[in-house]
Amino acid sequence: MRVLLLALPLLLAGCARDVVLKPAVITFNTQARTAVAAAERQYDETIIRLNQQTADFLARNPDCGLALDIVPRRLNTPGATPAGAGYCLSEAEKAALTGPVKTERLPLASRETFAAQFRALGLLVDYVSFLAKHADDPSLTAAADIQSTANAVKGLGQGLSSLKTALGGEPIAEFANGGPVEKFATALASIAGQFELIAKQANDVSALERAIKSAQVPIGGAIDTLADSADAWACAALERRQIDANSYALNWSPKLASLDPAARKEVAQGWVNRAQFRLPAFCPGSDSPAAIRGEVATMLLGVKQAQNELLELANHNYTPAQRKAIIEATLSRLGTLLSRIATLVPVLP
Repeated sequence: MRVLLLALPLLLAGCARDVVLKPAVITFNTQARTAVAAAERQYDETIIRLNQQTADFLARNPDCGLALDIVPRRLNTPGATPAGAGYCLSEAEKAALTGPVKTERLPLASRETFAAQFRALGLLVDYVSFLAKHADDPSLTAAADIQSTANAVKGLGQGLSSLKTALGGEPIAEFANGGPVEKFATALASIAGQFELIAKQANDVSALERAIKSAQVPIGGAIDTLADSADAWACAALERRQIDANSYALNWSPKLASLDPAARKEVAQGWVNRAQFRLPAFCPGSDSPAAIRGEVATMLLGVKQAQNELLELANHNYTPAQRKAIIEATLSRLGTLLSRIATLVPVLP
């Protein structure tokens, strides 16, 4: 998250003309910094809590070893559980199996993968800031800034691709071929390519105008892919939370009667904490009939809307005051949307 904080400096400060909206820019910057800082703190706490549950499970069940892909007894040897038998099969029991070994993946949240979504959002906000400056004064050029953003977007996409390759053998839905992480990385590569085309024309006012306009549709389409992938990415991880609740119940139900009252209460609370989890409404299989988007997807689509609104200014003969008002309204709407980052926290209870 700190990367995103660094990616949101005083976005439009320093522009040359009196029409520049410094109060709106300061407000926008404050909203973005506050929202991201709050999300950073709470999101970290959420992931720590989720991963602690997995650590607790492994500590209670040493027979499972230190692995996310465990070999539960119930999946491989149906029937009565021998007295004193652990949740997972021993190495000797696994070796004695005649059929394929059935595994179960424990839930684990990686900050590294989810943080990429916020970094992508921050880099796209940088692009919106450039569009706002350009909309206010088309004579301004910023080739170095655009190229820097292009390089950062490209590096982010390459990093995700490398991570996918490293985890390619793991049964993680997010990293499957054609899965959300791969699509997210591909969309980032497309956006980086468009940014590079704009940067090459940034020192020629007329050429820059054409490059920005020709990039509008490809960038918009890539943002749509980012949004779709962000939703699918989150849902794939969240579905493992439901599996965790079932595993917890199957593990502890046979043992409850033998526990003392305090331990029984602790185990029961652990189950309630897991069982109350429900897929958010934007995931397939959720309880909600509404067609809504996840928060990251919603914010990405807000960036796309801001792009379109700022580029639309070139199609009208607005006065400087009118142009100022439109830019100010666009930044205000996007700043409000960014403030919703903090509401992501309930997604990984």
